[in-house]
Amino acid sequence: MKRVAYLVSVTLLFFTACGDQTESKRQGTDAVIEDSGQGSTAVAAAADVGNKQETERQETQRNIEDRLHELNNQIKDLKARAAKATEKVKAELNEMIKELDKKMAAAKQQLEKLKSASARTWEEAKSRTNAALDDLQKTYDRAVERIKKSV
Repeated sequence: MKRVAYLVSVTLLFFTACGDQTESKRQGTDAVIEDSGQGSTAVAAAADVGNKQETERQETQRNIEDRLHELNNQIKDLKARAAKATEKVKAELNEMIKELDKKMAAAKQQLEKLKSASARTWEEAKSRTNAALDDLQKTYDRAVERIKKSV
């Protein structure tokens, strides 16, 4: 983003400087201005790439937030089901629920890091966030399997 702003500023400065030249020098700058049209196209293309990346970031964050919200609802349902289980299963599930709560907190922490990640660290933060969510999902799936076995 800073690079795009810099290119736009330099381009505008260049055009302003060219506007002050005499008519005899304008003929030489007309070719430069024509060439710089390609530069402004490059600036526009860079801006499009930046907008596309920002849109992708926002979409990824929304998807992760949705997945986290869904898992949170599933864990709430699991807690309700655990309350109705036999004492032996309930004790085991309560341990798994504690683990789920810890992993949920870790996933939320990774999401916050993802939201504040720079362009340079974005992919790594996204990978860590997805790994935390996958770990949470696997733990949840094990707990559900445990309930199914007890029924």
